[in-house]
Amino acid sequence: MEQIRRYSNRKCYSSSEKKFVTYKEIFDMIGNGRVVQIVDHNTNADITSRILGKLVGYRNLSAKDLTGILSNTTTNGVT
Repeated sequence: MEQIRRYSNRKCYSSSEKKFVTYKEIFDMIGNGRVVQIVDHNTNADITSRILGKLVGYRNLSAKDLTGILSNTTTNGVT
């Protein structure tokens, strides 16, 4: 599972890639079948659902795309 830490300045850091990533890169990771968990740096709270909701809002997705992304995250333990 790819863990991404979101900092208060809204930057996201991928621990496996050892670099800051954009929301587009996160969305692409999920679209390519990678399981991600997004964690708030200050509270260690899992904010994956909140960020995915924002990402979906930014994109014009078909129902098929959305279903695939959500099933990928929920079946792999990310809520």
